[in-house]
Amino acid sequence: MKKYALVIGGCSLDITYEEIENGKFKTKPSRSTPGGKGANQAVAIARAGQNVKMLSMLSGKDTENTETILNNLKDNGVDTSLIEIDENIGNDISEVYVSKNGDNDIVRHNGAINSFTTKMIEVNEETIKNAEFVVIQMKAPKDFTLKLVDFCFKNNVKVVLTPCPADKLNIKNEEDKNLIDKVTFITCNESECLKIFGEVPEKVVTKYPNKLIVTLGSLGLIYFNGKEIINIPAIFVENVVDTTGAGDTLCGNFVAGLMSGKSIKESLIRGTFASSLKVQKESAQLGMPTKKQLDSYIKKYAPLEIKK
Repeated sequence: MKKYALVIGGCSLDITYEEIENGKFKTKPSRSTPGGKGANQAVAIARAGQNVKMLSMLSGKDTENTETILNNLKDNGVDTSLIEIDENIGNDISEVYVSKNGDNDIVRHNGAINSFTTKMIEVNEETIKNAEFVVIQMKAPKDFTLKLVDFCFKNNVKVVLTPCPADKLNIKNEEDKNLIDKVTFITCNESECLKIFGEVPEKVVTKYPNKLIVTLGSLGLIYFNGKEIINIPAIFVENVVDTTGAGDTLCGNFVAGLMSGKSIKESLIRGTFASSLKVQKESAQLGMPTKKQLDSYIKKYAPLEIKK
């Protein structure tokens, strides 16, 4: 059996509005493209050259958008055989507002992601057990996520968690603390880290060696390797077009790197380079690099050997 990552999360349609001037945005969208945090991470892993399956739900009544989302995943090499089509739900929709400097603000309208049930775990137990990594977020109902993490932990399946939205987790909550202890890796940004742990990243990472990875925008990212805090600097980009999906690109390439046998550090460096490529292009998924593109980019801008 080929090794694979299993991404469990939402798929959506991203409707993008661009800034005209001074915080005013176009009234008509510039584009409508497939997105969703789960789908973004799945596409990132697939484009990075690894096998990936997607476990999700889509609308059976919003057929046009469902077909668009499914075809895009398939075209990017994602196995969609586990995606359930339900006639009684709507699709997730995200309104993405992109500023002139490329930053984004997202307004989400949840549909299918709210319909995830623990039955999905029971039906797909063997697929979950055999995954090399299970990649999740916090967008599904909390009881679903708690049961999924517990199931993976009991079956020695490695879990990569992107805790978004962060307000669903709080280290002071015993239930949430147990969830955090059971996952293998957490990738979050600075604001998410502060919301969840209530402390600055530099202090929190030392409590979670080789687990907690915090991105710091232009300052790169940090994690604690058990001996020292490792800082991987950001890659300077002259022309930032759209930051949508940058974190998902980093996470996906991090997982892909680990799957190919690379160390945590090397995988994060690849993720950082991949993210810098992504922000130079429009939309979450279309801008994600392939393995070939990333290898070429790293070779050009980082010719020195990356030590493991």
